Amino acid sequence: GVKILRKHRIKFFTSNMICLPLETIEDALLTLRLNAKIRPDFSVCTIYQPLPMTKLTDFAVENKCFDRQNIVSLSFFSHGGSLLQQRQIKELVNLHKFFYLAVYWPFLIPLIKILIKLPNNAIYDLLYRVTYFFTYQRKLRGLTFVSCFREGILTFKYYRDKL
Repeated sequence: GVKILRKHRIKFFTSNMICLPLETIEDALLTLRLNAKIRPDFSVCTIYQPLPMTKLTDFAVENKCFDRQNIVSLSFFSHGGSLLQQRQIKELVNLHKFFYLAVYWPFLIPLIKILIKLPNNAIYDLLYRVTYFFTYQRKLRGLTFVSCFREGILTFKYYRDKL
């Protein structure tokens, strides 16, 4: 399918979700490697958040990955972590921060596999936000690196003044 899209110069993006109930690092890395192999024009990766009255939340509760009483209102853009309590969840959350880099520069995957074992930190969060911003601006909006940088500075100033 990807070859046909490329042949006809049709841009496409992938939408991925990691930190699913019972997901392992190996599962998430398969998703990541598939994205790297097909090289989408843009790739979105989100962290699963349990929502009320869904089968996946029921599954998480049944498998003791989640306590239903912990459901809170979360934003699509709240990338701080996961509400699940399961093996490797911290590594999965960290992998989310590196997902975009790994899709476009898969040679970084061995290094990323080491970095995700470290505690999450402000550098990972900043790297995620900068990578996402530049990838979005360049791949979807077609901006040059200089234009992306200029827009990034303006965005930073806008939000800094709001605080």
